[in-house]
Amino acid sequence: MHIQIQQLSGKKFSIEISSSEEKIKTVKLRILGITSIVPKKQFLVYKSDVLEDERTLGSYGIREGSTIDLVEKQDPENNQNQEKSQQQTVKISVQIEIGDSNLFVMKPTDTIETLKDKIEVQLHVPKKNQQLLFNGQWLENKQTFQQTDIFDGAIVFLMVKPLWHELIQYMNKQSQKKIYKEEEEDEVEEYVDDESVSFCVRSQQGQEVQFKAKQDIHIQRVMDSFCTNQKLPLNSIHLVFNGKNLKPNRTVGYYNIEQGGTINTIKKLS
Repeated sequence: MHIQIQQLSGKKFSIEISSSEEKIKTVKLRILGITSIVPKKQFLVYKSDVLEDERTLGSYGIREGSTIDLVEKQDPENNQNQEKSQQQTVKISVQIEIGDSNLFVMKPTDTIETLKDKIEVQLHVPKKNQQLLFNGQWLENKQTFQQTDIFDGAIVFLMVKPLWHELIQYMNKQSQKKIYKEEEEDEVEEYVDDESVSFCVRSQQGQEVQFKAKQDIHIQRVMDSFCTNQKLPLNSIHLVFNGKNLKPNRTVGYYNIEQGGTINTIKKLS
């Protein structure tokens, strides 16, 4: 069984694990052998969860082909002995998942919420959709910089939550338009060859249906098969992957749905 590890630099590598019952602390040892980053400086993040050493991969729903983000713990330089309360400013870099870093200058008395306000203005990411991670800890809005371990020159990791409210509004408008329909043929599960990808479609209630489909299969057919399996009216749901609404006339391959990935469903608004 293989999983993907992705660093903030964008570098991605694969590691082999024994099974989904392998503990996170063992995974960190495997990463050490490749990156030389000691386990105590590794923070592993999967779908906004910071993974705990004693839990297993399976307990987080991590499967073959899943991608885990690797964040390295940061330490201030040895010559930085000045107390933050005595500093006039703290310069930090905010990195958007696997992307460019952006510099922000903050006061020690500024709150995390103030930083989020600046991110919204500069990077156009709504504050309500921001999650900030530093050294394996999610930062709270009311915390000030002098109440955290953030030091001058530190890197804060920004994860963007899906814009669910805006997404639902958009999808409701889209549902009024003509939806691309293909001929109703065999279900997606029957398309299995060397170019196939395995993934699951998850309902809002947490029920999952496993699929194995060709890259050229259209999203409409995945949607129809799921509705049939769950005894739902056809075209009664939207499919969402990585925060994107999947258009029925696009293919599985178009959206780069990863091996072992999860597609979520949202009921159409009436």
